[in-house]
Amino acid sequence: MKPVNSFVISLFAIMSCAQIANAQDVTIKYGKIEGNKQDNSIKYLGIPYASAPIGEKRWTEPTAPQNWSGTLKADKYGASCVQSLSATLKATSREEPMGKESEDCLFANVFVPKNGGKNLPVMVWIHGGANRIGSSSNPIYDGDKFARDGVILVSFNYRLGLFGYFDHKAFATDKNYNGNFGTLDQIAALKWVNENIEAFGGDKSNVTIFGESAGGGAVLNLMTLPQAQGLFQKAIVESGGGWQKFKTREEFSTEITSKMETMGIAANSSIADLKAIPADKLSQFDSGMGFGPYIDNKLVKTDVATAFANSQSTKVPLIIGSNSNESSLMDRFGLKPTAIFANPQSKKLADMLYDGQNLDDTQKARKFFTDSVFAAPAYTIARDHSVNNKTYFYNFSYLAQIMRGRADGVGHGGEIPYVFETFSSIARIAPFLTPRDNEQQAIVHTMWVNFAKSGTPSANSIEWKELKKDAPSMMSFDDNNQNKPIANATKYEAIEKALKTQN
Repeated sequence: MKPVNSFVISLFAIMSCAQIANAQDVTIKYGKIEGNKQDNSIKYLGIPYASAPIGEKRWTEPTAPQNWSGTLKADKYGASCVQSLSATLKATSREEPMGKESEDCLFANVFVPKNGGKNLPVMVWIHGGANRIGSSSNPIYDGDKFARDGVILVSFNYRLGLFGYFDHKAFATDKNYNGNFGTLDQIAALKWVNENIEAFGGDKSNVTIFGESAGGGAVLNLMTLPQAQGLFQKAIVESGGGWQKFKTREEFSTEITSKMETMGIAANSSIADLKAIPADKLSQFDSGMGFGPYIDNKLVKTDVATAFANSQSTKVPLIIGSNSNESSLMDRFGLKPTAIFANPQSKKLADMLYDGQNLDDTQKARKFFTDSVFAAPAYTIARDHSVNNKTYFYNFSYLAQIMRGRADGVGHGGEIPYVFETFSSIARIAPFLTPRDNEQQAIVHTMWVNFAKSGTPSANSIEWKELKKDAPSMMSFDDNNQNKPIANATKYEAIEKALKTQN
């Protein structure tokens, strides 16, 4: 037998030491987890926070994950939830899932500071995607920079499309049925954080939930639900709307049953029949622009705007705002100006609001979409919440230098790489970032971090003042990053008076 080459032995020893140095074991309620070191963090990926909602568990409330023996290698993201993509959205989506899709998708990810710590603030990210697409594994949501700055970042997947929000004639006799599974998953994830985050060094009494688009809408919805109270202490809403009109259970069930008939699924199908439908067939269900919560009278009992107007929201500090060109969503969903002005009252209102700006109907439609779907709802939510709570309002219009002259403003989701400081993951922009662009990333990211730590967003010498109902002010994220009066407050209130109850 030949002696083992000493070089091979040395190389093996070096590799073994590197693996030990890069791994960090944590024991949570359900078993031991092995993480891996990133640049600034130890990352734990693909941790089950609930049992797989497959087979008979399709369209049932999430339950606790099973304990595991041995050590779970948390070195890669779990599967993305099954997506529901229209042809237009497929062609334009930035939230396409990373890796495979599966109904077995209820996984969480945790990014912890590389050197650990105790009682660290926690931020829980809820991804966007119209409650139909998206995944926590998107590189733009990497939590490494939050961990670098002393915050534990948690992200997770939740059920989408018909898997996440479902009612049907077959369930009509079950008065306790609650088909808001995506929302129930979000609450289950927050409960998982509450039970387990201390093992990672986190403070379960200092949790900030934040999200964008449908994720921002989820944050608003969670702020109105008694079942979620106590699971977070601060909230951030990025382009989350706020005037979404929730359907009643009867309306939602009738609509779903009817649309499924057009897919060849009979209205008299049994529950067993429905659960036997292949996932890829259900993923073809096209619900239009949005999808999501409905009033089931068990979990969700009213819409967000009504709850905030009646001071029925959780009393926590809030950051809320939108971007300067949210109408980029019109392109992604194939929405024409005629669709925006389908209601003659909307066209009349737009003509009045933008009178004298020399805009054609297409330009008016885009401005009206930005203002009526995002900016005005964010303002009225902020105004109502500010009566009894610390509230910070913003508008985001800072464009990276390379995008100036190529874009009409900051599109929907355009603030995310600043918040996460992850422009490096966007290949078409990263090589062209200027020192000023990188400075802007640092400023925005730091404000979010400091809000999580103390409840007050700030960065360097920049002061972000609270919005007060009698003196509305906001942070304008632009070349100057300045706090200033909300010049459009009167316009937003005019839109609110005309349209709020119709959305």
